[in-house]
Amino acid sequence: MLDRLPLISTKLSPPNPSAGEVPRERLVGFCDNFLGSTLVLITAPPGSGKTTLIGQWCRLIKSKDRRVCWVSLGKEESIERNFVDYLSHALLSLDLEWDKAFLELISKPKEVSLELLLVSLVNALNQ
Repeated sequence: MLDRLPLISTKLSPPNPSAGEVPRERLVGFCDNFLGSTLVLITAPPGSGKTTLIGQWCRLIKSKDRRVCWVSLGKEESIERNFVDYLSHALLSLDLEWDKAFLELISKPKEVSLELLLVSLVNALNQ
């Protein structure tokens, strides 16, 4: 029996453009102003196009040969272990040179404390 379910791959990649998707060129260009920012928070009512906007921005960033990772969170990711699993896998997709100790820790998340995983993740990102 599996200890944990496998990760859902669609939660780790931006949505593909849909046939009726409205291009948001002005807003995507505006988002480009935030590339050097530490944190950007986009808020709007449900159904207003936040995911579409960020998906379009991610495609633009990738077209400029920049790295992008994506994590789509739902209520099931409110469980800390699920969140750390998804975040770690998304960051690993960036294909950066991660510290070997960090890679070893996230390969066996069940065997280490959540606090150690999070501290290691923050330290790896800081490098």
